[in-house]
Amino acid sequence: MIIIRLDGGLGNQMFQYALGFVLSKSKNTSLKFDDSMLGEKNFHEHHTNRNLELGVFDKSFEIASPKEIEELKKEDYSKLSYFFYRYFYRENIPYFKKNIFYEKGFFVFDSNIFKINRNCYLLGYWQNEKYFSSFRNELLNLFQFPSLTNKKNIDIIEMIKCSNSVSVHIRRGDYVNDAVASKLHGNIANENYYKDSIELIKSRVDNTLLFVFSDEVEWVKENIEFPENSYFINWNKGDESYIDMQLMSNCKHNIIANSSFSWWSAWLNKYPKKIVIAPKKWMNGEGIDDGDICPSEWERL
Repeated sequence: MIIIRLDGGLGNQMFQYALGFVLSKSKNTSLKFDDSMLGEKNFHEHHTNRNLELGVFDKSFEIASPKEIEELKKEDYSKLSYFFYRYFYRENIPYFKKNIFYEKGFFVFDSNIFKINRNCYLLGYWQNEKYFSSFRNELLNLFQFPSLTNKKNIDIIEMIKCSNSVSVHIRRGDYVNDAVASKLHGNIANENYYKDSIELIKSRVDNTLLFVFSDEVEWVKENIEFPENSYFINWNKGDESYIDMQLMSNCKHNIIANSSFSWWSAWLNKYPKKIVIAPKKWMNGEGIDDGDICPSEWERL
């Protein structure tokens, strides 16, 4: 059994699901999830409250029981000092004998994960396409959105499909108002980034129609210049927030924010000639190598 701990919002949970899906197939074992980091039970001031959101795609996935999690997280180090275990033994036991596998760092691809025990507990975000790119078709089938029912969304998706549509995702919210999120992700996809990205798209694609998605549309209208025939989408909230990803993934081209929600909107886009523009920098902080966060064919500004 593979158990992977879920953490973060929908985009992060999709990265975790994608890796778990690939490993369970390659190891011919079952996949379950640990949802203990989600919901109000885990809320504290340094952790954004997130709920289990994968049900929008797959309601049949299984949540591991506390007993199953405890069994997989067991490591036999009772006869070892904690220091020796933590800094030497755990890092040097063969991967196929490990019960717990930790992500090495943000955005880093670690091929050793494919050597793990078929019974393993995984902790991390796993934000790297290299973990699952060879399973693209299977994941496109897995990450299928339900049919739209809201007339406004139905009208928007028809316009998206019948035009040279470009999604523009501008994330404000916690990237501005939360001290921790702002420190890590704020002021990267700024006004200049969107101005340059829109100009680049318009120089390559004729008759573009822009669809702007944001949690602060009024701020966007006041601070970023858009063509007069742009459409602003801000009504999909709460349990229906995923619909923004659904709409963006149907656009022919994407201008994304440094956000996993944005990332998946572009990755799920099936248009063969799509142009995806992403921020050159993904996260603030020294020593963070984010060169692999985006597929090589995406352009970074």
